[in-house]
Parts: sequence; C-alpha cells; structure tokens
Amino acid sequence: MVKELLKKKDLIINLNNSKTDMARKKRGVERFFFFLFVIIIIILAFIIIKPFLSAILTGLILSYVFYPLFRVINKFIKNKDICSLLLCIFIVAIILVLVMLVIGAVQWIFSGGDKEALTSARGRIINSLIGLAILAVAFAIFVIAGQFLGFPVTDTGLTLPIPRPTI
Repeated sequence: MVKELLKKKDLIINLNNSKTDMARKKRGVERFFFFLFVIIIIILAFIIIKPFLSAILTGLILSYVFYPLFRVINKFIKNKDICSLLLCIFIVAIILVLVMLVIGAVQWIFSGGDKEALTSARGRIINSLIGLAILAVAFAIFVIAGQFLGFPVTDTGLTLPIPRPTI
C-alpha cells in the first residue's frame, strides 16, 4: 500500500512537472511569436519610411549648413517668412549655379579642341555666374523697394531720404 501511495505521489509530481514544462514551453512560444511580430512591424515600418529618409536627411543637412546664413539674413529682415523665402530662393539659386558650373566644366573638358563646344561651355559658365549676379541685384532691389514703400525690410541703420507729405 505504501508503494502504491508512493507511485501515485510520483505520478502526481510527474503530472505537475509536465504541466509546468508545458506552461514554460507555451510562454516561450508566445514570447517567440511576440518578438517575431515586433520585428515584422519594425521591418514594415522601415519599408514604409525608407523613401522619405533621403529627403529627411537632405533637409537636416541643408538646415544645419544654411542656418548661420538664415541668422545673418534675419538680422536684416525682420519678417521670418520673407527671410525664409529669400533663403530658399538663394539655396535653389546656389544649387543651380553649382550644377551649371559643373556641366560647363564637363563640357569644357570634353570639348576636345572643338571651338564650338568650347564656346558653348564658356557661355554656360558665364551665364550661371550672371544668374548669381542677377539674384544679388534682385535682393538689393527688394531692400530698396521696401525702404521706399515704408516697411522695414532691413535694419542696417541706413535709410534713403524719402519725402513725406505733410498734413
């Protein structure tokens, strides 16, 4: 009888051990599928965001590089929206000038002694520099027009004598 009780006790202990082993295995499987689900979600999120990463990084680099220029322009132009617009135009113009200069230089290199290709390359380089000069003149005209119209575009301390009607 004692042997039978010991066998039943061993059987109960074995059943309890097998239940806890199964519970552990079940928790392990649940954890595995949870981590698998999280990894799949992360991969899908990266696939969705991937096309935007280059634009975001380019924006961060451009904002870091041109922020000092923004501060300098912002000292002269009090309206931040106008300052941002001018800075965007300036950045686009600089990028276009650099691209046109590189294209002109490549044309110059590959002209191979051809007079027509050489004059085309020289003309492209000169035109890109003229475009940059036009941008500088446009900024100067903007400042002068702002002073004539009476809204404070710059804060240089220099003002043009503007006749004011007396009432």
